[in-house]
Order: sequence, then C-alpha cells, then structure tokens
Amino acid sequence: MIYQADSFLIALVLLLVLSSTCSQQSSQSEAFQAGDLILGGLFPVHSYCPSSCEDKCGDLRSRDVVYFTEAMIYAIDQVNKNSNILPGITLGFKILDYCSKDVIALEKASYFLPSCSTSKPPPIVGVVGPYSSSVSLQVSNLLGLFRVPHISYGATSPLLSDKNRFKYFVRTVPSDEVRARALVDLLLVSDTKYVSVVYSDDEFGREGSKYFTQQAVNRGICIGTITALPQGEAVSTFDEVVKDISQKMNAKVIVLFCSKSDISLLFKAVKNLGKQGVFRWLIGGDSSEMSVYLTGNEDMAKYMVLCSPRNEQATHFEKWTEENNGSRNPWISEMKQHSNRSKFRSENSHDTVIKREIFSADMYIQSVINSVYTFVNALNKIFKVTCKNSSNTISCLQEQSQHRRAFLDTILDVKFETLNGRQIEFDKNGDISAEYDLLRPQKDDSGPAWSLATLGHWGPERNGSGPARMELFERTNILPHTFCSLPCKTGERTITIGPCCWRCDPCQPNDVTNSQQTECTPCDLGFVVSLS
Repeated sequence: MIYQADSFLIALVLLLVLSSTCSQQSSQSEAFQAGDLILGGLFPVHSYCPSSCEDKCGDLRSRDVVYFTEAMIYAIDQVNKNSNILPGITLGFKILDYCSKDVIALEKASYFLPSCSTSKPPPIVGVVGPYSSSVSLQVSNLLGLFRVPHISYGATSPLLSDKNRFKYFVRTVPSDEVRARALVDLLLVSDTKYVSVVYSDDEFGREGSKYFTQQAVNRGICIGTITALPQGEAVSTFDEVVKDISQKMNAKVIVLFCSKSDISLLFKAVKNLGKQGVFRWLIGGDSSEMSVYLTGNEDMAKYMVLCSPRNEQATHFEKWTEENNGSRNPWISEMKQHSNRSKFRSENSHDTVIKREIFSADMYIQSVINSVYTFVNALNKIFKVTCKNSSNTISCLQEQSQHRRAFLDTILDVKFETLNGRQIEFDKNGDISAEYDLLRPQKDDSGPAWSLATLGHWGPERNGSGPARMELFERTNILPHTFCSLPCKTGERTITIGPCCWRCDPCQPNDVTNSQQTECTPCDLGFVVSLS
C-alpha cells in the first residue's frame, strides 16, 4: 500500500506539471536522431553540481560514460544497416543526460512518457537506462507507472528483481544477489569458512554486503566482523578499520563491497600498518576498475581475487568509433574540447592512450549494446509475427509497440547471441543469466599495464541447463582454508564464545564427552578412558 501511495503521488505531481515539463527540453543535454521508432536513453554524462552551477550539471563524469552514449548510437547504426532486422524501418534515438542525480533523472524520464506526445510523432518504444541502482529505483517507479519498458545497463540492486514493484524494469547486468551466490560458492569450494566483510557506506556497498552476508550465514560460513568504511575521510581513519578486522585473527579473507576509491584508501592503510601479507582480499567488483585502486598499491595485487562479471571486449564498437567523428553526439565534442585530463575521473589511470582509456569499462559498453539489441529483437519478433504482411509496416509496428504489456512479454522472451558468442536471455524477473570470472591482476613485464590471470569461472553448465557451478583452474592458493575454531580433539569439550567460535577445554582424566562434545562426564564405575 505504501508503494501504491507513492506511485499515485508521483503520478499526481507529474500530471500537474507535465505540459510545462515537456516544453522545457534542452537541446544542449541531448543527442537526437529521427526515425520511424525512437529509443530513449538515460545516461549520467555529467556529474551533479548542487549549488554553483545554473543547471545543476557539473563537469563530464568520465570518458567511459560519454562512450556509453556512443555505444547506444553505434548499436542503432548497426541495426539500421542490417537488412535482416526491421527491414524498411528506421530506428532513431533520443539520449538525455541526467547529470548523475535522481531528481534530474525523473524529470528527463518524463520526456519519454506517452503524455508528452502532442500530435503524432514517432513513438518512444522504450528507454535504455538508467545506469545506477539508486536512480533506477526512482525512475522505474515513474516509467513503470506509465508502462514504459526500460532496460538498465548498470543497475545491480536485487530490489529491482521485484516484479510487483518494478514490472517494466529489465537489465543486461546481473543482480548483486547472483554475485553473492558466486562469492559464497567460491568460499565453500575453497573451504574458507570464516571471513570478514568490509563495505562502502553507499547503496552498492550496503546492498551487496547484505545479500552476501545472508547467503553466507545460511550456507554455513561464519562472519568475523562487518565493517562500513567511513565516507570522505583521511587515510588515518581507515587505519582504524584495518585494526578492527585484525582483531579477528582467523578471518584472514576479507570480502569487499567497496568503491574503487575506498579500496585504494583501505589498501594504503593496510600498507601503513605493515599488514600487506596478512589478509586475502575477495573483491566483488568490475575488473575494469582495478587499476584505480592498484595505483600506488601494486604490491597488493598478489593478495587479491576479483569476482567480476564476464567481460565482453567491445572490439567492433572500438573499430566503429575510429571511423566515426562523433558528430551526432554533443558530449564527444565537449570531451574533445577538454585537453586537461584531470577534469575527468578516469577509470584506468595507467592507460596512456586516450583510445584505450575510453574503453576501460568494456562490460558496460557491451551492456548498453545488449540493451539496444534486446529492444530490437523484441520489435523484430513483433514485426515478423504481426506486421510483415501489413499494407503499412511502419504504422503497424508503431501501433504494436505501444501495446506495452504485450511488448514487455516479448522483451522477456528475447533470446539472442552477441558477436562474442554470449547467449542473452532473461528470467521472469527481467534478470539476465550471469557468468563471473575469478581473476587475479598481474603486472605485464613489458610496461606499466595490468593483465588478468583467470583462476576460475562461475556460471551455468556448458549445455545451458542445471544449476550454476564453480570451476577452478588452479586449485591451490586461490583462497586459504579458514575457520574460526578447529574441531576439538577427543577428550575436549567445546565452550561457545560466539555464534561461530568456541574454545576447547580438556576434560578431567577418565572423563568422557557426549556426542556433541559439549559436556564432560565421568566414566562409569569399573571403566577407564581408552587411550588407543
């Protein structure tokens, strides 16, 4: 009922301001191309500027995000050039920048609602985005209320799998709940039964650590300590975090759900305290971010294991960008005007060639492309089934794409293969099938760049059926065996000192323990304890 009330409030406010909102679109914050059908896009191209900027938008957020928008244009170009997909129909785009702020994202999302259409323009068939979970949770309420399908290329919160609340939300990245399952599987197969958890005090950190902890405890893994990292603090404050996790001496594996900047500060604190070799770090994060926290912390790499979504190299997109000048993308021009690299929060500080720097987040580039192709494959299926023999295929598909519930069902039924051979399909919750690689960074001998050694893989069976499985290519030294307490020996009883820990106390001579080893009782008269 609370959700319904919130949705009603959003709708009421929107209806009161909708006509004025629709007329306030700014050509300075959009990329547009006409077409018979229009695909919307929501991207956090700029950072948010809370007070000093007139339009609340600050500097470009990063080169990567600029190229996320370019990836959407690339994918639409490939569709329009392919005569086997939507023949005779041109797909256009309207890509908007929401400046990394949920309130602005709600305003921009309103441009894609049916009520914003005045005469009879080509319809918005759906929206690619938003990027983050926090913004998606807000925007999905609005778009879902008006039955607009939207496919996120970056939102991983498990909350978004709830189809009672987010019926029209789909994503081309796996849920953090799936990552948590993969992490727990790795710990169990490594016989690592006692760990600590450190997380950033933001949505990713809180949600990721919560779902991991739930699954770990339910499956017999003990948690030594759960610690939130301070936000915006000095390295000295992180020293206290390192001292805290050091109290649990046997929890030598630390599971991290942290931003790349927080990991960097944490690693610096570890080195300040001379504890480089004490812990092993299991990081639930994208491998494209690793060079940010390894800069200055190169000696920490050998103690790390990354559980990263399988990364598809966007090689075809890279070639396309070399042949195109980005003239349809206003943010490409803006990016090129800034010669000072410090204006950008580069995702890969080791890269020295701009061309490679912009592709440091290949996973998300491919995820954007997959989002576009999900819409396109759904439209193509409707075209073949309903509109192929129509006297006016364009108007037929325009009309059919506005049957929102049927269109959503078609989207969820989409199956296609990427150029890299990956199978894309969705479950009933709009979640994509997930695969993770277990990786360890290592320095290339030829220069300052990093490469990745693949230690294992988590994903579905090779034939696509059955539960996910963990496959380790290197069975030794991935993670250490850890226990809070070792089993007590014969003639010792266990004294519980915590939810997962105990100490072993010796019984008196000629005492025996019960089957649970919790009590010592004297032998019956005429019997002695056998030492054999």
